[in-house]
Amino acid sequence: MFNFIILAGGLYILLYKPVKDFMEKRENYFKERDEAARAAEAKAQEKEQEYQVRIDGANEEIADMKNKAAMDARAEADKTIAAANEKAEKIVKQAQETAEREHDRIIEDSREEVAALAAAAAQKILDEGDDYASFAASLK
Repeated sequence: MFNFIILAGGLYILLYKPVKDFMEKRENYFKERDEAARAAEAKAQEKEQEYQVRIDGANEEIADMKNKAAMDARAEADKTIAAANEKAEKIVKQAQETAEREHDRIIEDSREEVAALAAAAAQKILDEGDDYASFAASLK
């Protein structure tokens, strides 16, 4: 029995205690690694949230810039359309004035031509009247 106690004590000192110490060190090592991994994961999640906030802010800024650009484009288009409408109205007004002047000129030319034709016709009638008077006088 004494030999068994010495053997058990020797084995305890030589095998059990070093193995137990080794197992404790290994368990502590893996606990530290697990804690470090959890801390790194938490830090990564914080960074991810921070980046998501930045991305959301950038997206809002981009949307605002797009809206502003669209509004500026609409305003510029409205200005261009208004200027084009004014120019078109001016061109139409000038064309109407030109057409009226041309109409008046044509009417005046026509009046002069009609007057000239009437004068020529009257002259011809008078000339024929003289021929007729001389013809009638020669008949008498």
